[in-house]
Formats: sequence, C-alpha cells, structure tokens
Amino acid sequence: MAIIIKMRKIIAFFVAVFSVFMFAFLLVEFYVIFPIGYVFEIKKYSNEYDVNPALVASLICVESRFNSSAKSSKGASGLMQLMPTTFQWVAGEMGEENDEQKIFDADTNIKYGCYYLSYLFEKYKNEIYVLSCYNAGEGTVSLWGQSENFSIEHIQFAETRNYVQRIENLKRFYASRLQ
Repeated sequence: MAIIIKMRKIIAFFVAVFSVFMFAFLLVEFYVIFPIGYVFEIKKYSNEYDVNPALVASLICVESRFNSSAKSSKGASGLMQLMPTTFQWVAGEMGEENDEQKIFDADTNIKYGCYYLSYLFEKYKNEIYVLSCYNAGEGTVSLWGQSENFSIEHIQFAETRNYVQRIENLKRFYASRLQ
C-alpha cells in the first residue's frame, strides 16, 4: 500500500513538472506566433489619427509580422506594407519631405499607415471596406460595392477576404496585449 502511495506522489510530481514546462513552452510559442513590437508608436499614432490600436497591431502582424524591413513582391514596404505611391501621397498630404528611405523607418511607416487608415475610415466608415481597400486598393474594392452595407461576403478576392478575416480575428488578441 505504501508503494502505491509513493508511486502516486511520484506520478503527480512528474505531471506537475510536465504541466509547468508545457505551459511555458506554449506561452513562448504563443508570443512567437503572435509577436508585438513598436507598442509606443502604435499607441501614439493610432491615438493621434483616431484609429483602433488593436487594428493597427493586427494589420502590422498580418502585413509584415513586425518586420520593419519587410518588402513584398508587389513593392509594398515596411511594417504596414505601404506602397511607394501611398507613402508619397501621405508625405504630400502631411507636408513632409518625401524621403523614400523613410518607408522602412518604423516610426514613419506606422505614422503614415495610421494616417492612411484614418483617411480611409473618414471616407468610408466601414471597417471591412477600409481593410479591403488597404489590401486590394480603393479602385478594385469600389467595383465590389458601396461601403454602407459592405460585408466580408462582398469581397471577391480570396486573398483579400482571408486578409480581412485574419485582421478581424487578431484584433481581440491585440486589444488585450495593448492595455
């Protein structure tokens, strides 16, 4: 009987140790899968341009995985994957010098990305429509319907639909991490 009690204690100990290691592993894995960086800049510019910081963090995660030197095959660059023409337009709108190298500067990229999102929200008011425009371009999205009643079902490109769904799903997660 004493041997059975000792075996149970040993098993319970190993289960507890295993559980702690598994929890630590999952926690580390969780932060690798869903990274976050540039919290100060995200909060600063999302507040300045009245954009949800969780939306900005989610967009950055989907666009670049928080890699400030990311560059897409289509030419989008930086954390928020701004196209050079969008970057130039925002610089002009803000009365700032158009220095193409700043597209990779995290502070500038987040600032311009938040400005652009704010512009899209002011114009369209619908988050699904805004995110679709950010991904596929305003001209393309305008062919799919008007912004008032636009929903995920209106998105005609699978890539854009997946993009919008990923950002919407990540928003809740990043909202809790940015508090």
